[in-house]
Amino acid sequence: MATDDKPAFEERKWADELALRRAELDLRHQEMARSNWRSPLSVAVAAAALAAMGNGIITWIDGVQQRELEASRASLQLALEARRSDSARILQVMESGDPTAVRNNLKFLSEAGLISDETLRQQLMAYLDATPDAEIPLLRQLGDIVAAPTRRLQVLSIGISSYDNVADLENPVRDALAVAAATETQRGTIYNDVEVTIATDIDKDGLISQLRLLNWSVKPNQGDVALIYFAGHAHQVDGVFYLAPSDIDATSEATGEATGLSIVELATLLEPLAAGSAVILAIDACPGSDHASPEEALGEMQLNVLLAAVPGTTCFDGQGQNSPFATALVDGMTDASDADGNGLITMSELVTFVSARTGQLTDQLQEPFTSVDFDGVIFQAVARANTK
Repeated sequence: MATDDKPAFEERKWADELALRRAELDLRHQEMARSNWRSPLSVAVAAAALAAMGNGIITWIDGVQQRELEASRASLQLALEARRSDSARILQVMESGDPTAVRNNLKFLSEAGLISDETLRQQLMAYLDATPDAEIPLLRQLGDIVAAPTRRLQVLSIGISSYDNVADLENPVRDALAVAAATETQRGTIYNDVEVTIATDIDKDGLISQLRLLNWSVKPNQGDVALIYFAGHAHQVDGVFYLAPSDIDATSEATGEATGLSIVELATLLEPLAAGSAVILAIDACPGSDHASPEEALGEMQLNVLLAAVPGTTCFDGQGQNSPFATALVDGMTDASDADGNGLITMSELVTFVSARTGQLTDQLQEPFTSVDFDGVIFQAVARANTK
């Protein structure tokens, strides 16, 4: 190679190297463009952006759902309050000895728009159309039962927490003790005496024996009032409601070998008691989400029934203290339920308070069911202690 050709060669070499470098740089740019989403840094940045966007969406959705939940709760509360007001009006106009007057009063409530629940109004009108005067129930006043200086409150408080064949419960024994203690405060008030029997973790024979003893203790037509409280399990088989004593075997009822106390047996045991005395039956038990109403099986018996929850719903056992229903019932025996402040508690005041208090304690997830046969003064409004 000639000396004068060397600069020209070097110039072409540098030009070729520059072209090669440019081609290499173009290839790197193209590779980076293709692999951008495979870059750990790019993926991390993108993931963070998506997470932030997702959190924002979730927060917005949660906010919408929370507002909808609050609106639903408010609507449910209004509906419950309206239903209770409707029920109170109906019960009030039924306090009469004249079935024709009751019919006219109920029709007036319906036709004057004083019953806000349209379904309830239609059911009431259909009932009146289909029922003759002779079959329209009338609420007795407690004053219809002859009062006496020896008037007594007879209490049978039953709590079953320990079971042989089904799951144990935490609070029924404590609930029975709490209800019994609350009734003791009524001694020397409108009652000359209070006689309390507490029965815990008893079997079926023991449960029947206690109910029979109560029958023998209460004096018919002497103004005695009997309060029966039961806390524990219950269940149903083929539409029959059973209270669960400690020895219940839930499978035996299906084979016809009953170990529970059916509501039919209970009605038979209570019938002579209810014939001449005011009886309050409080059942703090539920067998699940599909149970039938035990009140229906009690038929035309003259007693007041308080169920811890509306049939078809469940009730709560509580956490370490007492069940919501037991707490409400205990609170209801104090001046907390004295709505008119006259120092006395009527059956209707007690029912209204227990329903509202149970709902309050369960965030409106549990609503008691009540069937009222008689009204009138049932407790004296003693001062409450530590009502939360």
